[in-house]
Amino acid sequence: MNLSEEESVIKSRMLTRQVEGAQKACEGNNYDTRKQVLQYDDVMRSNVKLSHAQRYDVITADRDGTGNSRHDEANDQPFCGWQTVVRAR
Repeated sequence: MNLSEEESVIKSRMLTRQVEGAQKACEGNNYDTRKQVLQYDDVMRSNVKLSHAQRYDVITADRDGTGNSRHDEANDQPFCGWQTVVRAR
C-alpha cells in the first residue's frame, strides 16, 4: 500500500513533544488572558453598580427649598456620581 506524501503520518517523538509544548504554552497564555478579562469585567460591573446607585440617589433625592440638587456636605460641592473610580491592577 503506497501512501502519497500528503497522507503519510509523521512519526517523530521530538516533533510531537515540541508541538505539545507549544500547545501548552499557547493554552497558558489564553488562560491568563481570559483571567484578566474576567477581572476587568468584575471591576466594570462594580463601577456600573456604583454609578447606577449614585444616579438613582441623584434622581430620587429631594430638592431643597431653593431648587438646588443635593450637595456633598463634606466639600460643599455639587454631588458628582463619578467621584469614586475602582481600578484594576
